[in-house]
Amino acid sequence: MNMYDINSLIKSGSLETAYPLHTGTYKWTVSGPLTDRQLLYEFWARPKRWYKEHPNNVIEKYLGTEYAFYYKFLALYTCMLIIPAFCSLIVIVYGFASMNSKENMLSKEICQSDKLICPLSSRTKYFYAKGLCGIFEATYIIFNTASIVFAIAISLWSAVLVEMWKRVESTNQLKWNVKNMEQDLTMRMEYKERAHYREVADGTLEPFVPLVSWLLRTTATVLTVVSAAVLMVLLGITFLVLRFNLFRVWEDSSAYTTVGTFSEISSIFIVDIIIAIKMIVLQKIYYKICLMITNFEIPRTEIEFDNSYIYKCYILDCVNNFGGLIFIGFFMGKALDHPAKVVDNPIYEPFYRKCAGLSCAFEMAILQLTIWLIRTCHRMFTKLVIPYLTVKRKLQNSKFSNEKLKQWESDYLLNTSERYLIAHECLDIVSEYGFVTFFISSFPLAPLCGFFTNILHLRINAYKTITLYRRPNARKVPKLVCFSKLLQVTTYFGIIANAAMIAFNSDFVPKEIFRMYYNASLEGISEQQFSKIDTSKVYSYYDYKVDEEICYYNDIRDENQKKNLEYWWILAIRFAALLAIEHVVFLIQGFLSYMIPDVPYSVKEEIAHQQKIKREQGMREAETSFIKDRQKVIKDSERFVLIK
Repeated sequence: MNMYDINSLIKSGSLETAYPLHTGTYKWTVSGPLTDRQLLYEFWARPKRWYKEHPNNVIEKYLGTEYAFYYKFLALYTCMLIIPAFCSLIVIVYGFASMNSKENMLSKEICQSDKLICPLSSRTKYFYAKGLCGIFEATYIIFNTASIVFAIAISLWSAVLVEMWKRVESTNQLKWNVKNMEQDLTMRMEYKERAHYREVADGTLEPFVPLVSWLLRTTATVLTVVSAAVLMVLLGITFLVLRFNLFRVWEDSSAYTTVGTFSEISSIFIVDIIIAIKMIVLQKIYYKICLMITNFEIPRTEIEFDNSYIYKCYILDCVNNFGGLIFIGFFMGKALDHPAKVVDNPIYEPFYRKCAGLSCAFEMAILQLTIWLIRTCHRMFTKLVIPYLTVKRKLQNSKFSNEKLKQWESDYLLNTSERYLIAHECLDIVSEYGFVTFFISSFPLAPLCGFFTNILHLRINAYKTITLYRRPNARKVPKLVCFSKLLQVTTYFGIIANAAMIAFNSDFVPKEIFRMYYNASLEGISEQQFSKIDTSKVYSYYDYKVDEEICYYNDIRDENQKKNLEYWWILAIRFAALLAIEHVVFLIQGFLSYMIPDVPYSVKEEIAHQQKIKREQGMREAETSFIKDRQKVIKDSERFVLIK
């Protein structure tokens, strides 16, 4: 029995299941002593307690430090979202209030323009510039000067959040006595069973994995993760091709069309819903693949296993969740610099098709809004509805359904607390944190969505943990596995993404150049943003014939050499703006990290005071021991003199 742990016995079929029992019912009782489960349900899990502070000490005592750290971060994150959520509303209000100002001169000129716009790709139609009026105004509401300032501010906010979490984590490590807890280096049973053995100096056998085997397993793991990431990217591009073809089904045979129609917006929403559902389905698949290939690696300890598994899941989560937004924001339509230079292939269309506005912020905002809605509905359904229906079905099918169940019988009917339940929850929170910090300029309402969904998520998680799931195996860990590192990496990526969005996916740089060198009132800025070409030179798959001789496209590069030089000049300034914003934010973040210590000064003082008391007590004990020994020596010497 001492050669196998409980998990091995369950895996071999010797045991059906094993789990710690709950301490009685969660319902409040009038008489008798109250249990921790009753206290947690009454003062934490009930929906009406959503505004109350979390009883973290009771959570740590009943569920373990892993759950306590997770809920502590979730509470801190939700509270800190209040400020950016309020600021996001200010950004939208500023967009509406400044709609008629000179900052929105580009939209006003587009709405009054009679220019014919060239097809956005080889398989689209001509349309008039005034058809872009709604898209430009909607883009300005979410992507204006205030949103650019907000994007820089959210990067600094994310740095403060990370430092505050380090502070809270260190404080609670001391409170729960896990600060100096030694890392568990116990060898996994699976490692012992599958490893080779060699004799060491003292004559014992030591398990090891041969170098060739380790290289082959590591190479297979890397190739599997890279292949999964590439497949997800290709699948995302396929859905973009589907969206373009879906919109084409509703078009008529005319050479002209109206941009921003109900059919176009509907096609975008339909495909974005499919993309959001695809993200959820793929996550379930590659989590299982990551677990399989991590087992294939044969990690030596549980810590190595957990780190390897979570890092793989995080990499694929980033590709799955942010790959579509990155492609739309930075790659969509960038391969086309001239309407006459078109590759007629539907597969290449996402790379050649231009966004309707000067930036793709509008399409990115629709995709992000759809993802938030689908993720919230999915969380409610999978974390509350399905567990509730599962427990109810088990209770109805049980032969004890009409009798009062014993404690172990009622716990057995509850849902199983999976080994990586908290790890998966942490990965979801990191992904949501990425949606809040990445691309904030294209969807400023992300913090507001995150605030409300996290309040709902907290209530659902607390309720289902206490009432619908078996009591988890309370793990005493010094911190969440590699969670702080993932949070830090996501923060760095967020700073770079926001700087890139401001520099390359907004009209901030061209507008400021036009204001500085051409016209401070920004009148005529649309002439700079659009170039013209003869319609006879425009390539079209359908060979549309229009009455106009000239059409315009939203790019600075054209046959005019002067404008080409201006394009490269603006591109160089965009790169300079990226580096400037990025370095300034990183510099301020470093200053904030220095100003916010990991351990509060009051806690350091208390630790020093306790250590001083401990040293003084040790000195008093040593002095008392010395005096006792001295007195004993004197007494012995007196006895010797008397005997003599």
